[in-house]
Amino acid sequence: ILDHKRSFNKAYNLLLTKKNNKNLFEKEEIKEKIIKRYDHKKWKKTQGLVYGKFIRSECEVYPGFKEFCVYASLLGHKIFIISHKTKTGHYLSKRINLRKEAEKVLKIKLGDVYKNINKIHFCDTFNKKIELIKKYKPDIVVDDLEDVLVALKNNSQKILFKEGLS
Repeated sequence: ILDHKRSFNKAYNLLLTKKNNKNLFEKEEIKEKIIKRYDHKKWKKTQGLVYGKFIRSECEVYPGFKEFCVYASLLGHKIFIISHKTKTGHYLSKRINLRKEAEKVLKIKLGDVYKNINKIHFCDTFNKKIELIKKYKPDIVVDDLEDVLVALKNNSQKILFKEGLS
């Protein structure tokens, strides 16, 4: 739903390069660079900045999501967002509630389209997310993690979301 590419690049520049690198790297590339150069703790800190401090200023709604929400609602579908986002960022001096920030940003960035979202759920674990999806028995599940789709052994149509694919 939210494209964090600019956020990851801003955090990468701030934490590692201390300069404003104009190149935009993919999340996985940044993760690999940080873990290779530093450690997993530094990667967690980067994620805390991305999903906390930088979420309002740097992320954008993926193209087509607003239109999808409106169209799905017009067809009578309910839209549920189910995330297994961590509550607070790791290793940051200021503890930011990442779930509240994500919800605030969705309201701001989606504008009037936000009313088409029936419910937003945040789960503490991957397994809780899977359980909740199964409970809703959705017709369609869209997720950016293939593991989520594989774990669902139901009749839902499963769509793997990847940036740049339509």
